[in-house]
Amino acid sequence: AGQLARLWPEDMGRPEYQPFFAWLNESYDRPQLEAIETAASHLAPSCQREASPWPPVLPFTLIQGPPGTGKTHTVLGILNAWHLTQYRRHQDAWRD
Repeated sequence: AGQLARLWPEDMGRPEYQPFFAWLNESYDRPQLEAIETAASHLAPSCQREASPWPPVLPFTLIQGPPGTGKTHTVLGILNAWHLTQYRRHQDAWRD
């Protein structure tokens, strides 16, 4: 989680996301977590991406591998991360 934390959108650092991150760590292996994080980084505001000391993330995430390696499972993790992030942002916008 040390280097992985560098790419997540900053608003995902809120305490209510901790159960989601715990579930991710229990459900996915390291390469799958890296793919999920890379895909989630596309939701970070451009100012966060530009300020990062890390190399820029490509505008797509490629999931590849032979049959039975967890590609579909990984895509479900990506969709969960995207949905949770956008859902929270939508809720926050209505509260403000």
